[in-house]
Amino acid sequence: MKTYPTWFLPTLWVCFGLLAASGLLLIPGMLMLRLEMEVPEALVPAGRIRWAAMHGFMAFVSVIVVGALLPQHARQGLRQRRSRLTGILLLWAWGVAIVSGWGIYYLADEFWSLWSSLTHVTVVLALMVVLAAHVLAGRRA
Repeated sequence: MKTYPTWFLPTLWVCFGLLAASGLLLIPGMLMLRLEMEVPEALVPAGRIRWAAMHGFMAFVSVIVVGALLPQHARQGLRQRRSRLTGILLLWAWGVAIVSGWGIYYLADEFWSLWSSLTHVTVVLALMVVLAAHVLAGRRA
C-alpha cells in the first residue's frame, strides 16, 4: 500500500466501516421482511430507509475504492504471489456482493430477490472474515 497517497488507507477503512455498519444494521429488517422471522423490535434500527440509502451510497464509493486497488495492489500481489488465496477470494466475493446487491433491488421476481438477499448477506459476512485474514497475512509478510 506504499504506492498510494497517505489519505487512501484511512479513506478505505472509513468507507468499508460505514458500509459494514450500515449493512449489519439492515440485517434484522431483512430477516423480518424477507424471511418473515420474528425479530425483537430493539434490533430493528429506526430510520431504516436512511441506513439503506447510506449503504447504497457507500457501496458505490466502495466500488471506486476497490477499483483503485486493482491496478497497483492486486496486480502487484498476484505477481509476487503474496496473499493470493485471500486476495482472489476477496475479488470473487466482491463481485458476488455487487451482483447480489443489484439483484436485491432490481430483480422483480420475489424468489430471486429473496435469494439475492440471502446470497448477499452470506457472502458479505464471509468477505469480512476473508478481508481480516488478508490484512493479517499482509502484515506478517
